[in-house]
Amino acid sequence: MAAVSDEIFEKYLQKAIAETNELGDEIARSAGEGRVPVLGSGHPLADVFMLKWSPRRSEEQEGVAFFGRAGQAILKSLQRLRVDPMAVYGTNCLKFVDAEEDDQARAWVRRELHVVQP
Repeated sequence: MAAVSDEIFEKYLQKAIAETNELGDEIARSAGEGRVPVLGSGHPLADVFMLKWSPRRSEEQEGVAFFGRAGQAILKSLQRLRVDPMAVYGTNCLKFVDAEEDDQARAWVRRELHVVQP
């Protein structure tokens, strides 16, 4: 029975990876000139979904959420709590530094929640 469960999990994982990549491509295409998207990072089927409002400049430089001091602090906290970092997915409500909240931003976060299903 374990082999069947592993196969099912693997199929869900591959689907989640494909959907996450598709979303990242869509966000990148919408960036426009001079804007760098900050995408979610972590396991695409994580148990924990961390969400913050908007990216910081350090995240923009790397293009991933929770990069820099905040990311390091979270990793240290997860270690202290003995939580596997692979059980966590982190993202921002807004995908661009200095972006305004709009329907598109809300739709992207809803899609991330749908994919990860924490």
